[in-house]
Amino acid sequence: MLNFRTSKTLALCFQYTYGKPLPPQSFTIVLNNQTFAIDLDTEGCSNPIPLDTLGEDGFCIIDRFEMIDLNTGYPTHKQTIYFQNLTASVLIIQVLPPPIIANLTHERPHAAIPPLTAQQIQYFKDNGKNALLFVHGYNLPFGQYGCYPESYSLQQQNMAISEHHLKDPFEHSKNISVTFQKSAYTRTIACPLHLQQPDEIIARFPALSLYYQAHPLKLNYKAEYNPEGLGETEAFFNGTDAKHWFTHMEYNFNRAAGFNGKHYKDYTRILNVYWPCGNGLTDFALAEKMADDAALRFLALIQQLLTEKICIHIVAHSLGCRMVLQSLRLLAKQDINVKEPIEQTVLWQPAVPNTLLTQDLNFTKIENISKTISVLYSTKDSVLRTLYTTAQLKNLPIQQALGYTGPKGDPKIQWLQKSGKLICVDQSQWLFGHSFMKLPTEALMREIYQQYIIGGQYGIQSFGNYAFNDSYVLS
Repeated sequence: MLNFRTSKTLALCFQYTYGKPLPPQSFTIVLNNQTFAIDLDTEGCSNPIPLDTLGEDGFCIIDRFEMIDLNTGYPTHKQTIYFQNLTASVLIIQVLPPPIIANLTHERPHAAIPPLTAQQIQYFKDNGKNALLFVHGYNLPFGQYGCYPESYSLQQQNMAISEHHLKDPFEHSKNISVTFQKSAYTRTIACPLHLQQPDEIIARFPALSLYYQAHPLKLNYKAEYNPEGLGETEAFFNGTDAKHWFTHMEYNFNRAAGFNGKHYKDYTRILNVYWPCGNGLTDFALAEKMADDAALRFLALIQQLLTEKICIHIVAHSLGCRMVLQSLRLLAKQDINVKEPIEQTVLWQPAVPNTLLTQDLNFTKIENISKTISVLYSTKDSVLRTLYTTAQLKNLPIQQALGYTGPKGDPKIQWLQKSGKLICVDQSQWLFGHSFMKLPTEALMREIYQQYIIGGQYGIQSFGNYAFNDSYVLS
């Protein structure tokens, strides 16, 4: 619930972040259970809409707001509300379009049916004519998005009573927990709960700021659907499984590009790719075959983007790298008029053999498809060190994972590196697990994301409408 006091008529102005210039946009607005329509101009803005909901005391209460895209029927997923001009009493409501997911698990009745809709393609055209594709890894259910909190309850308990090691009954050490209640509104923008003071929670519930300053809060929510073993509050706010990955990775990419968590003018939606990845399988060899089979569908997605002349960047993780490499192998066999059609391919801890890029004859032409291929590996990755190697026992000789050792140092690797085609990054100093890049530390964001993913010397130089230079740093 949002409560505003003004002595003048309150007006709402809507700003829609969807790339510029915009095609005509029409939306349905639900405000305090009343529904009306608005139109946006080519800049994504509406004219101020006067409200007659002010009480005699000058207060305006907004207890429900929803903006529905008439083209998709879905609500928009980010609603940032703030005053633009207090004297004019204009309230700005800034919104984002729904996230974009290419779900490759669905069988298309005919190969000619494109994976993306015309509206989704138009988004990437309007937003810089480029697309960053993120491909997840092994054994990941689709999951669900998180929610915005509707209300909260606060509980305090004297730890001197509940904790036996605190012998002094006068010790004023308290355990304070916050339980959030679920709202009906979907969240697809990550809320940085791993930070000490999540700004978005404090902005929505200012009363909590006093407790953040004085006590380390424990945030609780008993999520019914949390098979990934996330913290209860993390699952509540930021979703589960693949949608948890998509939410965080999109947020991470934007943050690396300079997004400060507050101004959404340039916030860019990525193209999330969900593929049949062996959900529930313990047979890794079968999951590898599923990745190979899904490559043809991923190839159709790439071809659709190339046909629309959209610049393609690919970031894949773990077994998703196998599907991507198989797709590039298939693309290399086709007659393509464009030289090096993929701008950049980032293989993040790839669960593929470390000799794949140079000694497997099936993949020897991949370097002609992608202008650069980055391999991010970590010798601290225990999953690739143990589980991947164990899964290879039936295949002799046993091969280690590319994402664990990095590329094997043969003459071709040296040539690829010298020519700038191959970028090998040992991230062991900053990354200590197989999926720690989902919730990156400040060092990982600075040393990897901002150098080898977005911007920097080796990263993607065209991400949405962001402009990069060599001087920007993590804010």
